[in-house]
Order: sequence, then C-alpha cells, then structure tokens
Amino acid sequence: MSDNIINKTMTKKEIDALAKLVAKQVLKEMNDFDDIDITSEELLLGELAKYQTMLMFFEDKEEYRKAAKMLKKVKSILKKLDNEFEE
Repeated sequence: MSDNIINKTMTKKEIDALAKLVAKQVLKEMNDFDDIDITSEELLLGELAKYQTMLMFFEDKEEYRKAAKMLKKVKSILKKLDNEFEE
C-alpha cells in the first residue's frame, strides 16, 4: 500500500503557479467573463481602478482609516502588476 503513496513537497514556484490557476478560475467564475477573453493583467487593472476610486472616495469623506486600507490594496495590486507583467 505504501508503494502507491507519493510523498512530494511542492516548491514555492509550484505553489505560486497553482495559486495563480486557482485564483484565475475563481475570478473567472465570480466575474462571469466566459464570453470574452480577459487576462489576469486586465482583471488586476480592473481591481486597481476599483480600489483607487474607493481610496479617493474615502479621502474626500475624510475617512482616513478606510482610505489607508484602500491604499494598502492599491499598493499590493501595483506590486503584483510589476512582478507578474514586467518580464
């Protein structure tokens, strides 16, 4: 029975690749973009626009805690865009 068990630890690169595939599938199902071909970069740009808009909204309302959370999300997305699409 132990001959059928494969014990393999995933590398960080393999985990990242799997995470990207899962995230892409989840986003596809959440956004229902089956009829058009949306890239992961385009999805990230859409998320970036959403959080930048919310950031400006909360800054205008002087709700700085909420604005800080939005800024954190904006920075995270920008970092992802730089890392994934710079090459």
